[in-house]
Amino acid sequence: MAVDSSYSCERLKRLRAQMRKLSLDAVITLDSANMRWLSGWTEVFDETQAHLALVTASKSCLHTDQRYYAAMLEKDKPGAWKISAEPVNHFVYLRSQLARSKKAELRLGFESSIRLDLYKQLKKNLAGSKVKLVETKGLFGELRSVKDEEELRILRKAQSITDAAFLDVLPLLKPGASELEIASRLEFALRERGAESASFPVIVASGPHSAFPHARPTKRRLKKGDLVVLDFGARYQDYSADMTRTVVIGKASKKQRAVYEAVLVAHTKAKIGIKAGITGKQAYELAQAELKLAGLNEAFTHALGHGLGINIHELPLLSPKNEQPLVAGNVVTVEPGVYLPGFGGVRIEDFGLVGEERFTSFTRSPRNLLEIE
Repeated sequence: MAVDSSYSCERLKRLRAQMRKLSLDAVITLDSANMRWLSGWTEVFDETQAHLALVTASKSCLHTDQRYYAAMLEKDKPGAWKISAEPVNHFVYLRSQLARSKKAELRLGFESSIRLDLYKQLKKNLAGSKVKLVETKGLFGELRSVKDEEELRILRKAQSITDAAFLDVLPLLKPGASELEIASRLEFALRERGAESASFPVIVASGPHSAFPHARPTKRRLKKGDLVVLDFGARYQDYSADMTRTVVIGKASKKQRAVYEAVLVAHTKAKIGIKAGITGKQAYELAQAELKLAGLNEAFTHALGHGLGINIHELPLLSPKNEQPLVAGNVVTVEPGVYLPGFGGVRIEDFGLVGEERFTSFTRSPRNLLEIE
C-alpha cells in the first residue's frame, strides 16, 4: 500500500503546535510506536529500540541503522524525513544536528518514559552544549489519543478481522477442547483473515479460570456448564483491535444468565453515555452504577476501558483515577466485567470511536449470551 504523506505531515504539524505551546525548540523520541505514528509507515518499525527521531520547527530526522535504512528510504519517497544510518551513537548524531542551530540556547523535549540508561547517555552526550533538556509527560500519548481518518480506517479493518475470527472459532468451543487449543486456533484464524498477528497473547479462560481477568490459557479442557471468556484482537498495519466475548458451554444456569445480563446492561449503558466531554471517571461510573444495582459492583475489579491504537493500551483511560474529559476522536474499549471466585467470570468488550454526541462501536460480534451446544 502506498504511503500517504499527508497524514505524516499533519501529525508533524500537530506535534509542532504542541512544541510551540511548551516553548520547545526540538523534541526527540526513541519509542518506535511514536515513530510509526509520526511517519505513517507500515512494515518498518518493530519492538527493537534502534531509532531516534528528532523534530524541530523546520525539519524531521530519523537516525537508524542499516537493518532499517533501505525500508525507510522506500517508504519516504515523498521526502518528508531526513534519514541517516551514520554508524554513531544516537546521541552523538543528535548533538551534531542540534549544533547547527544559531540559537544561544535550545530547549529539547524528551519523554518522561525514557529508559534510565538512555537518559544518562543523553545527558552525557549533551553535557557542555547549548541544549537544555526539558522533560515532557504524555506529549505523544495525548497526540496519539486523537485518531485521524487513516487510523480509523485501519482500526475498523482490524476489528472486522477480529469479528470474523470469532465466528470461525465458535464451532470449536466444545467439551474436550483445551484452552490452549482454542487460543492457538483463534490466533491462526486472525492470521488467516489478514492479521499480522494477535494484538496481545490471546486469553481463553474457562470454568473457574474465567474468574481471573488476565488468565493465561492452560491445558484445562472445556466442560458442559463452563463460562468461557475469550479476549483477543487482530493486529493489522501495526494497529490493534481488542474484543472480549463470554459464552457458556451448554445451557446457562439461572445464575450465569443473571450475571451475564447485569454485565450486558452495564456495557450497554456505558456505551450509550460515552461521548466527548465526560471524564474517564464518569464513564467508569456509568457501568459501576448498573452493576451496583445488581449487587455485583465489588466484583468489577478493573477499569472500564482504555484507549488503543498502535499500542494495545493507550490514552485515555476509562478509570476512576482519570478526571480528564474524553475528546472527539478518542478510540476506547468498553469492557465491564464481573469475577466471582469459584463460579466464574463474565466480560463483554467492544471498542470504538468517541464522538461529540455519542460512541460508535467498531465491534459487530453478537453481544447476546451464546449457549454453545
